[in-house]
Amino acid sequence: SDKTSIKLLREPESEIQLGVRSIVTERPQIISYTPITTGTLKDSTIQVLFNYDMDPDSIYYTEDEINSLLNGGAETFLSVDGGRKYGYVKDGETFFKNIRITNNKTGQNIIDRFCNPVFENPRVLSIVSNKDAGHTLDDYTQVLVRIEKGFFYTEQEKNVEMAGSKMWMYQVNNKTDDKPLVITNQNGNDLFTAKLSDETQLVQSASFAPNQSGFESLQFTGDGKLNLDINVRDPDGGSGPNSYFTLNVKKLYGENYSPLSPVTEGSCIIDFQNVTSDEAVFEGRVDLKEEGFPVDEGVYELSFEFKDRSNNSMTYPSDGKFYFAVDTKAPEMTLPLVKSEDSSTYTFECNDCIDLKSAQIVYTKDETEMTPVTMNKDSSDNRYRGEISSIAEDTAYGIKIRYTDYAGNVSEETVPKFLTGFTLTGTPDFTETNASHAENVFFAGDKIADYGITAKKYYSDGSSVDVSSSYTIPSRSSYNSSWDFTYTYSEGSISKSPVLAGTYYIAKKDALTQKPVDAGMKASWEYYKFGDYPQSVSRISSYTTDTVYNGWYLGSDGYFYEKYTANVFNEDGYNRKMSDGNVMAAGTTYYFKIEPISWRLVCLYNGNSLLLSEKNLDQCARNWTNSDKTVNGNTYYPSNYKYSKLRAFLNGKYEDGDEENKNFADKGFLQKAFTSSARDIIKTTTVDNAGYQGSGYPCDDTYDKIFALSSSEACNSAYGFGAWNKKNDPLRLIEATDFALARHVYQNYNLSWGKSVWWLRTTSSTDAYKSHAIDNDATLQNPSNNDGNVGIVPALCVSASDLP
Repeated sequence: SDKTSIKLLREPESEIQLGVRSIVTERPQIISYTPITTGTLKDSTIQVLFNYDMDPDSIYYTEDEINSLLNGGAETFLSVDGGRKYGYVKDGETFFKNIRITNNKTGQNIIDRFCNPVFENPRVLSIVSNKDAGHTLDDYTQVLVRIEKGFFYTEQEKNVEMAGSKMWMYQVNNKTDDKPLVITNQNGNDLFTAKLSDETQLVQSASFAPNQSGFESLQFTGDGKLNLDINVRDPDGGSGPNSYFTLNVKKLYGENYSPLSPVTEGSCIIDFQNVTSDEAVFEGRVDLKEEGFPVDEGVYELSFEFKDRSNNSMTYPSDGKFYFAVDTKAPEMTLPLVKSEDSSTYTFECNDCIDLKSAQIVYTKDETEMTPVTMNKDSSDNRYRGEISSIAEDTAYGIKIRYTDYAGNVSEETVPKFLTGFTLTGTPDFTETNASHAENVFFAGDKIADYGITAKKYYSDGSSVDVSSSYTIPSRSSYNSSWDFTYTYSEGSISKSPVLAGTYYIAKKDALTQKPVDAGMKASWEYYKFGDYPQSVSRISSYTTDTVYNGWYLGSDGYFYEKYTANVFNEDGYNRKMSDGNVMAAGTTYYFKIEPISWRLVCLYNGNSLLLSEKNLDQCARNWTNSDKTVNGNTYYPSNYKYSKLRAFLNGKYEDGDEENKNFADKGFLQKAFTSSARDIIKTTTVDNAGYQGSGYPCDDTYDKIFALSSSEACNSAYGFGAWNKKNDPLRLIEATDFALARHVYQNYNLSWGKSVWWLRTTSSTDAYKSHAIDNDATLQNPSNNDGNVGIVPALCVSASDLP
């Protein structure tokens, strides 16, 4: 009541707050029920319509109720798919919660003739005949239905029950209904219309696929509202239509027509506006959002299910579905691809957005609007393409791509500026600066500016930029052919190919090692790579016809190679296996790859870092002959290091007055292994040649960039070496390269520990016609000065600051 008084029976304690809530409220009622007539088909469905949205828990037992029923003798409980319990069996009889169905004449419980009760919607309770299980009512049964007052709805967490129970009776005949409803047909047309809110009529279709034909037959909407005009009827005096129909909705595709897995499904119960014993009519609007479907971007499938009171079902359309799409968003397109191969014609290319209907190029030239260009779809790859010709490198363009989808949504993408020109000017300069210049050889990755070449780029917005210092010499797929500087520059899918006259070669960037590079640790010693020398036998088969740099050939892999006919030492008959596993044959010409030299960091030496080669790199006799020589009127033993062939070979220089032939002048190991910029890193070192002067074989100190170790250094523990009597000292056992073997360096292959023989700079203490060398077992030996089997293990010094 809107006017209610209360009386407190006692005064509340202090600070107590009272809340008053009405516990009397309007109770739910049954406002209609079926069937109610005589002569009803015996498989008809019992339906009850409430005036409130009822709680479905009304038809399910609580745990307490189940326990009580078990105590009372309930034998078996009935449930839907093993879930909530809606009924039980006791003494062979079936019972439902809050529902009684009996034979009015006999009083017999006949509830087992019906399936489980179901709320079709919150207000409609249906109890379907159990005819599918063969449990129909007996002919001419007089059915008494009792709906107990225990049906309730929930308000503020309280159950509000009906004021009382409801009973009614109907009598069945001896017939069942097995014919479903049909859509009323008038003049050959079904009285069924489904339209979108803009009055666009939905068209039946067997299926929908996100392709051109699918989109062309698809209707589009933005609100999910349907205008329906439906008329169904019972075809042959059956049980008559139910008071409602079911609208089934499936969302098959999401935003951008992406398939959903699983598909989103749902249904809603819609009451007919007018229902008679043989006809039902609905004419009005259904808002899917109000029915609980969040109608957002995507494709929806609709179908309608109509049931009669005998639960016969008919789906419409019978041979297809209705489809519509919610599509309010313009096509989301990636930026178009612009292509041109050294041409003034440019192709604009874009992917086929799933619902793209058309694409156009709209553009201006020097702010003048041009005629739009239609982009055509290529069926071979489903991409849209259009062309603009005669684009000049010094003209400003404004270009957009306009996209339109099947729903009529339009978007435009501005094409970012793109390359319209690339020019190269200048004559290549091979004077060594910052690049790895070598005569007429470019090195991939070097900046073109290092060769004195100017590069300039032009763009579609009319701008230009000098990029001489930014762009580099390109790599090649095969390097052993000449290059006429046809420089192909690509930016995106646009290429330009300016040409500079001339014939050149390109080598890989790392074909020469101009600065020390960290090569990691081995057995507690740090190693570096610096300089380059022929080492491993080649594993490729294609080279330039002529040498291109430093007397070397250029291989197809972009690296340099030394060509040499093997003079392998094989007096002992041992096979000389190369690094590729093959046996080296004397008199056979091989190519040897120019590889970075690996150096072990030994110690500080005259204030700099001493580096010793990890490998025996080449062969060189101590002197041409084992005879004395005269320089500036003075006679020197052939073991004298200052005037030796070995020192001249290592450094490419001779002392003043030395009349020896100048085979190595400016072309010794130093010049061959190091570029001029790399040679600048190597320090000139004071080389102490005082060893064994007291024995009568003196030698002045020298000032060299490359030198051999002395005897005392080669057994110095601070350098990592063991004493002379230590055989197989691991740091003195140095392996010869394939090239050194081809140059006649001796290496013992018979002993598992055997390695190569290499020179020291110290003279023999007992014989001026012999000099010290490391034998293949790492001990000291004294070969003759003109021994052609001894190799070189060079040493050099660099500043510690030059090491990475």
